[in-house]
Amino acid sequence: MKKQNKHPSSPLETSETPPSSLIDWDSVTHWLEFYGKYLIGMAAILFFFLILLSRFIFNDEKKAEADYFKAANAFHTFELPPTEANTKGQMEALETLKTLLTKRPELHAAYDGMIAQTLINRGFIQDAQPFAESALLRTKKTDLSLYAQFAQTTLSLCNKKYEQALNETQALSKQMEEQADKSRLGETLVAFNLLRLAMLYQQTGALQEEQKAWEAWKLFRKKSPAVYEKLTQAFENEKILLANYIEAREKILKK
Repeated sequence: MKKQNKHPSSPLETSETPPSSLIDWDSVTHWLEFYGKYLIGMAAILFFFLILLSRFIFNDEKKAEADYFKAANAFHTFELPPTEANTKGQMEALETLKTLLTKRPELHAAYDGMIAQTLINRGFIQDAQPFAESALLRTKKTDLSLYAQFAQTTLSLCNKKYEQALNETQALSKQMEEQADKSRLGETLVAFNLLRLAMLYQQTGALQEEQKAWEAWKLFRKKSPAVYEKLTQAFENEKILLANYIEAREKILKK
């Protein structure tokens, strides 16, 4: 398994936005080019985790309790922050989980999504794919089909299929606009999809469309401030100030 390289620190990673005249725009541009891809994927991954956790199901048969306990312990070991000292133990824990998933198919609903989430976060995209696809197949059979489509695009992004991801994101945006009766998390999905759309326009060089997407994002912010705050908090947890990122992009687009 090959890990992805660490990302550079953000020139915008401050509690206050610096005046335009004090910003090193060469550094900003370099950071945006390098970090934009990560931002696209991160929004997807955060929401992907939320969706799949909602499908957590356990079979409470007493005869399976020992295997369930063993699976819980194995996953706990696997999800710990990786270090040189525990890498071998984590790989062994993953193999234990695979064995238990084969033995107890009902555990797939509990662990497929979380295993995929952990592997994606560590940059092991190909290893994550079977678990992610298994989780998506179950999600598509529920009333969360829109979320399944959003999560499916995560896989396109992880595989660097940006044009395909853009087409999927545009299609989902149109579908949500046509659906009057959105699910209970509908506004959150709209927010993540709109943010992803702007970043994919950036990634594919469609700068006019990107600028329009950021304008739409600002309108959404005014319309749904509570959802906006939740989203920005998710990014702040990853040491990214979303407002600074968007401001920097808009200044670059207006040059």
